[in-house]
Amino acid sequence: MLKGDIVENNNIEYIKVCNIKISSDVELESDVDGDKSDKLPVDIKILGNHIEVFSGMKE
Repeated sequence: MLKGDIVENNNIEYIKVCNIKISSDVELESDVDGDKSDKLPVDIKILGNHIEVFSGMKE
């Protein structure tokens, strides 16, 4: 996904947004990269320039 390659899967919907609110009529717990998180509804906002990436020098 980091390279922009999207895997075809009928159970996944891919959308590009800056802000999103996810809710459900059924009580569900959100899952972020395999870690359980808050129960729905959740509000998600993309914060630009909030991730620092470190890598080794190219040889």
